[in-house]
Amino acid sequence: MDQTGSDCFVLFEKQGVELFNKTTNELREEMVKDGNDSAFPPILETLVGRKFVFMIEINAHFNMEKSNNYTILKLSDDTRVIQEFDTSSAVSQEYQGPGISATQEQDNFQSSVHNEIHSYLYRLVMDKIYTQEVDLKSTFLNVYSVLKSELLHDPAFEWSDESRQWVDRMLDYNVPGGKLNRGLSVIDSYRLLKEGQTLNDDEIFLASALGWCIEWLQAYFLVLDDIMDNSHTRRGQPCWFRVPKVGLIAANDGVLLRNHIPRILKKHFRGKPYYVDLLDLFNEVEFQTASGQMIDLITTLEGEKDLSKYTLSLHRCIVQYKTAYYSFYLPVACALLMAGENLDNHIDVKNILVEMGTYFQVQDDYLDCFGDPQTIGKIGTDIEDFKCSWLVVKALELSNEEQKKVLHENYGNPDPANVTKVKALYNELNLQGVFAEYESVSYEKLVTSIEAHPSKAVQAVLKSFLAKIYKRQK
Repeated sequence: MDQTGSDCFVLFEKQGVELFNKTTNELREEMVKDGNDSAFPPILETLVGRKFVFMIEINAHFNMEKSNNYTILKLSDDTRVIQEFDTSSAVSQEYQGPGISATQEQDNFQSSVHNEIHSYLYRLVMDKIYTQEVDLKSTFLNVYSVLKSELLHDPAFEWSDESRQWVDRMLDYNVPGGKLNRGLSVIDSYRLLKEGQTLNDDEIFLASALGWCIEWLQAYFLVLDDIMDNSHTRRGQPCWFRVPKVGLIAANDGVLLRNHIPRILKKHFRGKPYYVDLLDLFNEVEFQTASGQMIDLITTLEGEKDLSKYTLSLHRCIVQYKTAYYSFYLPVACALLMAGENLDNHIDVKNILVEMGTYFQVQDDYLDCFGDPQTIGKIGTDIEDFKCSWLVVKALELSNEEQKKVLHENYGNPDPANVTKVKALYNELNLQGVFAEYESVSYEKLVTSIEAHPSKAVQAVLKSFLAKIYKRQK
């Protein structure tokens, strides 16, 4: 079982492109036509020594008679990628194809042909497989370099060496330093929506550019958020405003980051039929996120700390608007627009992604307190900052009057002794166990909603997102 709850096979086959265009039955027909249906298929001789990797995700309710209860996720013949899968996959099984010594292997191949499962897997590989390269991250990073160069030579501004060097350094410090999940998700989502069609260079570039627009938006939010929260570290390094000689210039840098997005969109998407939809999408999501941030901030006003207003409904409101729309809905919406879809026809997809974003933020709240700072790349400050965290909301819900008094007296106080008391209460209430139960229930609900969607391509997109965040540690 993999982390999506589906059976996952990682197969290493000595096969090649010629074989991918033939079904098992066609191979057997050729063998019979040659007069010897037990012979080793000659086509396989040309494939000896080659190795390919692909992942097949099979639904929990496996049915041999159905052809739509699986998803082939990735394929590569890149040795580096294969080696990475071979050494890091916790759920890999090997099924060895025919080798050099034909005599012994003929019987093995013959029996595999007649074996229902292997026949099924062969048919999947040969009939429906994604030929897109697994590792797109290097291509994605190359697109960043192109976009940055274009922005640093934008003719709308008269650049000096000093200003260009400042923006160059600011971009490298803030934009590409994270996990890049949001940006890469645009490419992954678009590829899955294309249902196995090979993406051309232009499609890869445009999907990457949209992905980077989301990473730019993320950088803009984080630079300003760190100033507002008076944070110390971000992604394992000092927050940008804490870098020597930066200070509150970071506020203007945040505005610059936001203004880079329409510059990128105008240069690369102005001629596209969905250009206006993209502008509307980014503007709407930014408004929603800023509004969520506003709700978050006004609930923590200095001198007006009132834990009694912290409820699950308030927490959900903050999370939905501050995180879910830009982190989960925006990447998929970009991919849908690129694929020629009308976003008004995908409200159900938006709702599922918002639920996923809520689950993601609850994870974030949990990791802020219980996560390893070395792993998550920051020192959690939700307790000190009087944040409307899922943990404090659940603590208030589960506490008796005496425990609530401890929370009221200590939550929001930056003194380490007060923070320690709050964390001790969290442990006393077994909030780690409460979170584990929440995570399990949320996952099951999301899987049920996803599998109810009529489009297998959209299901694949949503499952891909869920797989990236389920039981994450950072």
